[in-house]
Amino acid sequence: MGIRPEKSVGATGLHPNPEDFSSLETFDKDLAAAIVPEHAQEFDSITERHVLRKIDLFLIPWMWIGYGLVYYDKAILGSAVLFGMTKDLSLSVVDTSTNPSTTVTNRLSWATSIFYFGMLAGLYPMTFILQRFQIGRVLGILVILWGIIAMLTAAVTSWRGLFAQRFFLGSVESVLPTAFMYIVSGYYTQQE
Repeated sequence: MGIRPEKSVGATGLHPNPEDFSSLETFDKDLAAAIVPEHAQEFDSITERHVLRKIDLFLIPWMWIGYGLVYYDKAILGSAVLFGMTKDLSLSVVDTSTNPSTTVTNRLSWATSIFYFGMLAGLYPMTFILQRFQIGRVLGILVILWGIIAMLTAAVTSWRGLFAQRFFLGSVESVLPTAFMYIVSGYYTQQE
């Protein structure tokens, strides 16, 4: 299908012959095919198990903590209601037009739902950013942004502010599970 590696490597072993390639695209593909076999290293199963054990002990616990904090953030809104958040942020409104008067909690329902609208709005651009740039840098920035936005929950003073905070929290949080799965798929084989 392409040019054989021995034809694409020049006399020095590193620089391909330009006349062997018809386009720059072919040049890039064949250069990689030529270099990889030369620099591939053998490894034994003991070293592989040792590396996987290090990954299991270091990377996976941090991901569990990340998933736990993401879940905790979603569940904490229900607990905050018990401690008076609905009254403090005017999330519940007393409807006096009915007899007897009723308490309407539509704002609380929207505060819960708008988080998922933020996830929907942020999923495509955040996934694009994750694919376009280096995952370590993107994930580091997103986790820091997520932490800042989560801490801003304490600074919210109205239901409108809570809506904005929940929307942006959902948009930043939308890509975290995808990024974690991307990282795991890079370290483990299908059999593992």
